[in-house]
Amino acid sequence: MQFKSVEELESLVKNLDDAETRPIQVIPSETSVTSTVYNATSYTAIWNTTKDQLESVVERRNSNLIQHKEAFVPFIRAVKQKGWEIEGEMHNLGGLVIVEAIFKGMKTDVNGDSINLGVRLKNSYNLKKFPFFSGEAFGFREKCSNGMFLGTSMVCSFSAKHVKIADLEKHLLEFIERVEENSKYLE
Repeated sequence: MQFKSVEELESLVKNLDDAETRPIQVIPSETSVTSTVYNATSYTAIWNTTKDQLESVVERRNSNLIQHKEAFVPFIRAVKQKGWEIEGEMHNLGGLVIVEAIFKGMKTDVNGDSINLGVRLKNSYNLKKFPFFSGEAFGFREKCSNGMFLGTSMVCSFSAKHVKIADLEKHLLEFIERVEENSKYLE
């Protein structure tokens, strides 16, 4: 889904899937010697309540969830506070949401080829052993519509386990500050 402004991104984010953790029970098969139902105490299910489907099974100690709707709010707030204009795409894959945002005012010209700075943000509760949020900076070439990830060596990136929204917000704001600081090298 494409967005042409931070307001459009905000509207898309409000409609993202919700999830919850659910206990896992091991139910013996018909051919099993025992008929006892066991609770899997070391693991928990991450259930997509919007789609009514299982997204992942994780260790209980790694089962903190930050909803997609909450995860992108600090980015939206930061973009609004800084007065940045953005456009891009959001990919909603249920347990994984990817936001690719290009900053309209952060670009440089290299031999007639315009390159915009952008960020790719991911919130996931189905790709790893634990739910996580990550971000990485990228450049987007307007001439051929190619992207290039800049990562830690040129600009910045981060990845964080879901613990609590305040921790995520701290990591994300530090990331945005590094992106802003490094954007001056595009001029």
